Amino acid sequence: MNPIDIFAYHTVIMELMGISGSIVCCYGAFAHHQKMMGIGCNTFTMISCVKMFFHVLTCIKRYLAIAHPITYLNLMKSGSGQRRNQKYKHRL
Repeated sequence: MNPIDIFAYHTVIMELMGISGSIVCCYGAFAHHQKMMGIGCNTFTMISCVKMFFHVLTCIKRYLAIAHPITYLNLMKSGSGQRRNQKYKHRL
């Protein structure tokens, strides 16, 4: 599986969790359930913070692709992170 596909699946799961947290928060507000409202708002808030880190990773990936294309292509061809780390250990 391509790392970009895994990234896309994680993004979709985060969006679904954020939407469900928002729905739980709204239902808690309308039904006057303080705990449900707190759980929904906390879920939505945590997912929003995690989405920010995913955006940072996307920016780093694009920076590597544009500023360092050869390194980027080598990293994309290498596959998993474990193989990538072993590759750099052999160069040292």
